[in-house]
Amino acid sequence: MHLTQFFAGITLLHCSLAVKILDVVRDDPRLSALATIIAGTGGGGINPDLEQRFGLNGKNFTIFAPVNDAFTKGNPSFHKQLKLSENYPLLLSLIRSHIADGNIYLPAPGNRISGNSVEGYPIVLGVDQQGSRTIDNKYYTVNITSMRKVENGHIYTIDRVLDPFVQSFGMTIPQNKKTDALLTTPPGTPIPYATMADIVSSDPNLSTWRGIMNEVSPSFMKRLAEKPASSPKLCPPGTAKPNAILPDNAAFEYLSKEYRKSLKAPFNFATSLQLLSFGITKPTCLSWEDIVGIVRAYKGYKIYSHDSEMNMTITEPAKGSGEFFLNNAKLTFANMCAGNGCIWVVDRLIDPVYRQV
Repeated sequence: MHLTQFFAGITLLHCSLAVKILDVVRDDPRLSALATIIAGTGGGGINPDLEQRFGLNGKNFTIFAPVNDAFTKGNPSFHKQLKLSENYPLLLSLIRSHIADGNIYLPAPGNRISGNSVEGYPIVLGVDQQGSRTIDNKYYTVNITSMRKVENGHIYTIDRVLDPFVQSFGMTIPQNKKTDALLTTPPGTPIPYATMADIVSSDPNLSTWRGIMNEVSPSFMKRLAEKPASSPKLCPPGTAKPNAILPDNAAFEYLSKEYRKSLKAPFNFATSLQLLSFGITKPTCLSWEDIVGIVRAYKGYKIYSHDSEMNMTITEPAKGSGEFFLNNAKLTFANMCAGNGCIWVVDRLIDPVYRQV
């Protein structure tokens, strides 16, 4: 089948081979929100590494570019938080997750093709029998609204920002029934551990997280041994403590071998550190029992990651079931406390952009 037939019914932008993908993103008014985000990676302009890799190295790329309306579908404050300097590794990872090597062409109607972004996350393109073009990443579908060929590749505009993490980390589906799966340490239980670091070091179910974190950031465990630096204003002095919400060993088994390897790659350390430590929360004086009460009264509770100003949401989809979730992950243990904070355990790596984009 001739290539032009693949794009029948799709809005084709005029083809200009004299420009490159980053030039189009800068100049197309429908992509101004994306252009602003990319421009922010270099302070006053595009990060030179991005410019070199995707504009000046002579290779071809395909970019899946969210249109301006795509950025209104998520949490508006999240996109502002992404621009903070502490979230720079996550921002770069998201940008690279929208770009793939080479020229990617849509399949014939009724077919799908699979590939990976340059960041290593899966991208699945499909065309149904009616001609609708989509990216189908298992947990959500994104519509492809136009295509343009340029000097160094292709640009597909899409109607939603991609969430690459949920595709690789997975998402636990609620059973919506009474469960005893969540274990907690009852209030008033004597504390056998001095610090959260002591718990993590002694718990065999956290050995994979501990091992990878020791490679990515050897000094990070010291943070789990420290006292909280500050307390929220409404908390009595000395009562506020952080929670460390960590993925169990099984969460890493869900990841592909290639992804587990990339987590430990030196060039990825900054992003890996942010993803692995995202579940470390800001100090709070609320107990687990307090949080459960808030979740049941207000259908959710937002808890902030320690460094990123981004929040995670704790929910109980079936009220009273005892089945609690944090973003894409299910809580399997809560309230394992030490003198300087508590350890919670989840069954997936936490997706920091879950339902934010």
